[in-house]
Amino acid sequence: MRKILLLTIVMGFFYLGTNAQELIASSGNYSETANGSLSWSIGEPIIENAFNSDIILTQGFNQSKLTVTTINETVGLEMNISVYPNPTSDYLSIEAITDQQKEFQINLYDLSGKLILQKDFFTGKETINMKEFQPAIYILKICTNNTDIKTYKVIKQ
Repeated sequence: MRKILLLTIVMGFFYLGTNAQELIASSGNYSETANGSLSWSIGEPIIENAFNSDIILTQGFNQSKLTVTTINETVGLEMNISVYPNPTSDYLSIEAITDQQKEFQINLYDLSGKLILQKDFFTGKETINMKEFQPAIYILKICTNNTDIKTYKVIKQ
């Protein structure tokens, strides 16, 4: 009878241990004061997603549905600039629609900041052949009169 009781108690401790919250992180800290506590972590390699009808909660640093394609935009300019398709594998189209003819300059940089393409074009549509570039993330700056108008993150697949 004692063996069964002892086995039940040991199994109970194992059960409680499996329900405890666990975090595997590369860095973090914990701080506590009289007013409350704060814990944070960096580099969580294990995350969990919670789903409820049309709501998704992604815990941790991995926000896989979020893609930022425009980084910087000059306010007050009356023009519409489109860069598509993004991500791309073959050709990248740049379309500038303004009420007057303007000259633009396209600057394409790699993530180290090295200028890998520079091209001038006028209002309308321009196409860049992306086949010659390696799959990576690039920064595309569109300028006019030595002023940056828009900056895009371009993904080459």
